[in-house]
Amino acid sequence: MRILLGMSGGLDSSYAAWLLQQAGHEVEGAFLLMHGEGELCAARESAEALGIPLHVIDCRAEFHREVILPFAAQYRAGCTPNPCILCNPRVKFGALFDAMKSGGFDRMATGHYARITEEGGRYAILSSPDAKKDQSYVLYRLSQEQLAHLVLPLAGLNKEAVRTAACEAGISAVERPESMEICFMPPGEHVAYLTEHFGEMPPGNFVSEDGRVLGQHRGILHYTVGQRKGLGIALGERMFVTRID
Repeated sequence: MRILLGMSGGLDSSYAAWLLQQAGHEVEGAFLLMHGEGELCAARESAEALGIPLHVIDCRAEFHREVILPFAAQYRAGCTPNPCILCNPRVKFGALFDAMKSGGFDRMATGHYARITEEGGRYAILSSPDAKKDQSYVLYRLSQEQLAHLVLPLAGLNKEAVRTAACEAGISAVERPESMEICFMPPGEHVAYLTEHFGEMPPGNFVSEDGRVLGQHRGILHYTVGQRKGLGIALGERMFVTRID
């Protein structure tokens, strides 16, 4: 089969491409340009090492509209959004699916750790056996048509086993660090990012469940439900954020 694989240049997508090649498939890579070109060089290096073409798909406008703007609106409304939940069905897999169809590919693939099952024509996402790396929770909103055309070469595999096997196969991406944070901003910088792009939010009061004012906070962007550390008030006992208004 001809398979278009979403390629970041990291270990997982690189090893997924290698596995598909070993299975006899014709593989081409697709780099989704969503917010900058920081990882494009790594994707090109991996594609060149594997001997596969790399297509660059510009998704920046869609990513800003479908991910960044809703992310900012939810955070400023007191929620703690997960941008990957928005990105995968609306941007990443939508763009990959369209490129797959327009390019005449049979399937699309990614290096996610999850499994796909089908019963009676209905597709569903299952968790990975590697609980520490499971990514099924960011794929649950994919459409039936997307799932029907999706191949997950790392389904059922353990991350450490993948790392070992990739090293033995001579895949250079094994040395690249993993991205574990929000992709479009520096780690831990969401307050600075949202303030710079969407403006300041005013301070307010910490209020106990019985209505007592306990002190002043710096603005709701600095806090999430369940937070205990970094509140900036000392009350002699552990206190947690239970609600953000």
